[in-house]
Amino acid sequence: MPRKGIFLFATKSDMVPGLEILEDALEFKYIVPGLFDSSEVIEYSSYKELPNFGVSEKGSVEKMPRYQLVPVDTEVTAMEVPQRKGGIKFKVDSDVCLYFKPPGTYQDSFLIPGEFSPGEGEFSSNMYKLFRKELTKKYHKINAYSVGPEAYQKLQSGIPLTPSYNAKPEMYLQC
Repeated sequence: MPRKGIFLFATKSDMVPGLEILEDALEFKYIVPGLFDSSEVIEYSSYKELPNFGVSEKGSVEKMPRYQLVPVDTEVTAMEVPQRKGGIKFKVDSDVCLYFKPPGTYQDSFLIPGEFSPGEGEFSSNMYKLFRKELTKKYHKINAYSVGPEAYQKLQSGIPLTPSYNAKPEMYLQC
């Protein structure tokens, strides 16, 4: 994943207004990248379709779902990848995309960060700029993170904003 990006702590409520604007302004879809047993490409037309959007099921940034946002007319196909031990896997990936890992709440007790960052090409850089502008419009900047308004309230009320529910307190985001 590219290094340039916006790292954010946000609740579902923090993200929805910006995503609504972006989905109205741009024609894109969400694809699930990765290496799979099947050649089926999993696509979603809206954040509303993303499974458990705004929830961190595992409580760790490394285990958060990730998506690639691509132009709606882009055909993404799975490429065969032969395996050394035999068999075939299918790689789903697109360089012309915006990488998006939505942040989420874990067990209503922790807020796990997310990220969005550009891939390659004009679509990607334009979308990144618009995402940065619209999605984080009312966010607070704390260290390397953009923090949504509701996430900021959670931080002030003592809910940890952390990369993992089992991280040491010194890893929590501090004001």
